[in-house]
Amino acid sequence: MGSPYPPSGILMGKIRVFVAKHCRPCHIVKDMVEKGQVSDKDIELIDIESDEGFPYIVEFALSGVPSAYREKQKCEIKIDQEANILHIVCPENPTEALPPSDEGPVSPP
Repeated sequence: MGSPYPPSGILMGKIRVFVAKHCRPCHIVKDMVEKGQVSDKDIELIDIESDEGFPYIVEFALSGVPSAYREKQKCEIKIDQEANILHIVCPENPTEALPPSDEGPVSPP
């Protein structure tokens, strides 16, 4: 049986994972990323309580951590406890969708 998660590498762009020192779930996520227990290897950890991370609170309108984003799209963080892997599932980029067809319904003459 295949994984219910999309294979990594489908979408381009780094995933930013926002964490904070005071957040217990963030420690689990951070540890898994640092140990390489993730389905997508192109991840950047950002501590929002640091000088570097603080501006992201406003830029991404962060209301809680841990949070993950690819580009400006919010991703879902899931932990597969059986496999001990962190999955970050991002929505497909709407800008990559096919443009609408110019061919509409054919009307009689």
